[in-house]
Amino acid sequence: MQYFYWNKSFEVGIADVDQQHRILVDIINSLAAAIVENGKLPEIQTLFSQLMQYATVHFHDEELIMSKSSLDEMEKKLHLQAHREFVEKTKEIILRPDLLKSEVSQQVLEFLTTWLIAHILGSDKKIAQALANEDVGTCREEQPLFEISSVERLLLGALTETERRFRLISDHTPVLIWVSDATGDRGFINKAWSEFVGVNEDSAHSIEWAKFIHPDDREAYLAKIGVILTAPQPAEVEYRLRHHKGTYHWFLERILPRIDSNNVLLGFIASSTDISGIKQAEELLSQITTVRLIVE
Repeated sequence: MQYFYWNKSFEVGIADVDQQHRILVDIINSLAAAIVENGKLPEIQTLFSQLMQYATVHFHDEELIMSKSSLDEMEKKLHLQAHREFVEKTKEIILRPDLLKSEVSQQVLEFLTTWLIAHILGSDKKIAQALANEDVGTCREEQPLFEISSVERLLLGALTETERRFRLISDHTPVLIWVSDATGDRGFINKAWSEFVGVNEDSAHSIEWAKFIHPDDREAYLAKIGVILTAPQPAEVEYRLRHHKGTYHWFLERILPRIDSNNVLLGFIASSTDISGIKQAEELLSQITTVRLIVE
């Protein structure tokens, strides 16, 4: 179970920067795993050193991109300051002798994830906006970008905690679940879905999910998806999905649109239940009925 999950809303739209952010998240997850699995202090300190080294490389690349942008000079200064503050804070953490204490490690992990998310959603996205010649607004000097307000901390904490709870629940259900954005791009599949077809659940974006659907059902399934993308509405569809051993199972999939409080479509969530047993019973009943008609 990962500590922090990447979310498409964290993408800033600069491919290299997004990729580096994801690697930073992977290192944070490695740290969390080492701590939870009672890793030794030298091992954890090594991971922190790795985090700091990679963050330094990332900051260098990001600062080079920022220098070529039309971002306000004050914002550039605050962005640079935020990077330096992060490096210094990480250096302090590495030297802590009580790093393995649960309360300390939890605070450290919360600091890393909250800082990274706030920095991405705040200053990093402004760089992307500046490069796209959009209005980036102004930054108040009295509230530097590297500071995280209590409101931001609460919202970001709720975001990561809600996502972790959803993952925990979805990964302990036998139902196959996927979640997509408004374009139909599936950014999440649960453990049951990935284990059934035999793919890595962390690579949801790159999976050609349609290839796992039976060729005879694929066109109708894709047509149904096309309909709800055009006119979002609850839908049900039956289809055969290929198991990783090569056999096909019948599934009943229920798809629901995800709408926010402003009635804006966020995407879709679907759950699929294995109905192979029901299909077999229906086929057997049909055969019995046919035999009876012939006999009569």
